[in-house]
Amino acid sequence: MFFNVPARDRSPGAGNQEQRAKYNGIIKTFNSVLADHVAKFQSDHPDANVISIDAFTLFNEYLDQAKELGFKDISSFCPNSTASDFNTNYEKYGCLAPYE
Repeated sequence: MFFNVPARDRSPGAGNQEQRAKYNGIIKTFNSVLADHVAKFQSDHPDANVISIDAFTLFNEYLDQAKELGFKDISSFCPNSTASDFNTNYEKYGCLAPYE
């Protein structure tokens, strides 16, 4: 099973426009090389069950439909999201519910 890399430019911590463009170029190149590798691997191993997941496209589709999927906020992040009780106490940290 092979997963490609989702775009980074839509992440709340993606950085400035220059950084986004740089990382997206790297990610697109990686995903292209990975797709070629998967195709060659599948050709070289015809008996293997090869599954390729396009996380790049899936994540963009999820972000495009975030409201319909029940997500309230996809443009910011909570700096305390690593707190041990974050999942049950996110309001304590001034964060929105990630989903409902």
